[in-house]
Amino acid sequence: MDAYEALGNLLVIPVALNNIKYRSDINAMNPIEKNVNSLEDYIKLTKASRYHFCLDSEVYTSFLKTLVNAKLRNAIGHNDVEYNSVDQLITYIPNPKDRTKKKTEYLLQFENEAMHMFQAILGVSEYLYRLKELELMYDGKIPIMVRERVKWPKKIGRNELCPCGSGKKYKRCHGR
Repeated sequence: MDAYEALGNLLVIPVALNNIKYRSDINAMNPIEKNVNSLEDYIKLTKASRYHFCLDSEVYTSFLKTLVNAKLRNAIGHNDVEYNSVDQLITYIPNPKDRTKKKTEYLLQFENEAMHMFQAILGVSEYLYRLKELELMYDGKIPIMVRERVKWPKKIGRNELCPCGSGKKYKRCHGR
């Protein structure tokens, strides 16, 4: 699975979060495409069509800044590309049905798109982490904040409170 495909699958999360924030319902889709009325319809879309829902006007998709040249990606997948290493130009056929028309793009532009996709994957993975954290908090499990290690005295009694601040006796916390 390439980054394009992975991100296309992961976009369900920020789109669903936008639905909740802007439309107060996880299934209420932004009316961008007439045949997409629910999140289930969105999931059935091709990965290329999913990118249409990454709007700069909605917070959970705006920061992803997805730049996707689906035509170039498909041309690479079908080996319809030529690369000029001197000029660093990629020449590709955007429509396999009309092989007479060709487009060009600099390798640096393509690398920029790939970097944005990678950063978007990291952003969506942060959403996943935060959603799991919220689920744990909803279940009453408060995540422990990471702190700097405290300089403990040389000898701590087994029945004294643990110096980490947990409120437990040392023997039940860090004394194991």
